[in-house]
Amino acid sequence: MFEIRVLTIIGLAGFSVVWFALKIGISPMPSSAKAKRAILTASEAAAEGIIIELGSGWGTLIFALARKYPHRRVIGYEISWLPWLYTYLYKSIFRLHHVEIYRQKFL
Repeated sequence: MFEIRVLTIIGLAGFSVVWFALKIGISPMPSSAKAKRAILTASEAAAEGIIIELGSGWGTLIFALARKYPHRRVIGYEISWLPWLYTYLYKSIFRLHHVEIYRQKFL
């Protein structure tokens, strides 16, 4: 019985990711290491201000930026509930108080 519940939860979570991907036209995808390095390097030019990631997905980039800039406010927007929940829990567990995660469209 336990296995059926676990498989059901996993199936529903997977279905949710696919449904949101079809609904908004793009799936949540982790930033590649190369892209993350490029953005972290480019971000050095702007030493101040709020950092906003539009479509933060699983939080790969937003948490790299939060680690690099612990004194700056970092905001992420994600519409798909499962990646949003993951990033929200990660932020809460690691007490990243300068990070804000919103489950909404950014426009």
